[in-house]
Amino acid sequence: GPHTVRSTSGKHHHQHHKAVNTNTAAVNYDLTMCLDKEAMQTAVNQSMAPLEFVCTDDTFCSKDIATYRYFLLSYQRNEDMQLARMCMLQYNVMTKEQAVLCTPFTNPSKIAFLFAPIKWMADALPDSEDLCGFWFWPYDVQERAHGLFQDFQTTYYEIDWAPSSFLANSASFAKQYDYTLLTQSSGKTPVYDFSGPWPYANKRL
Repeated sequence: GPHTVRSTSGKHHHQHHKAVNTNTAAVNYDLTMCLDKEAMQTAVNQSMAPLEFVCTDDTFCSKDIATYRYFLLSYQRNEDMQLARMCMLQYNVMTKEQAVLCTPFTNPSKIAFLFAPIKWMADALPDSEDLCGFWFWPYDVQERAHGLFQDFQTTYYEIDWAPSSFLANSASFAKQYDYTLLTQSSGKTPVYDFSGPWPYANKRL
């Protein structure tokens, strides 16, 4: 798709409850790649994210899929990273005219009510039951942590688990603890071999 610009320079701290269509002047991007299905398949494979969308709120954009296509142009976060702003390139397939549609800085989840990935991209990017979610960190614990600390990121938790915490040791502690829920929620994590930095570039679709 068109070159994506990422920025955290937005300074709007108020939250909008209704998105406002903030069209800019007409633009003229080179859409050669965006209009090439094979090129877009490769781009989606590499980014593992949708790049073309359909409008789902006709008060902001047009639901006329026969006339308009929407390509992701940019996604920005404001300085405190709490709000987001997305800009789409609106392409009229009939007249070839282009325009930029941008949301105001708002709660990132609200943007999902304005646009949705086109079907083949959504179908190509399902959530992985093996790789998505929390393997050992219960969702209720995550919610409490979010309430206390808001958003935070980490790649390692330093936790000392008691021997009785492991399902593999259940036989030794079965008289003290009920392992039913732990048994039901435990599974095996598959081993993945990656061929390079873009392992799905030619395999995902």
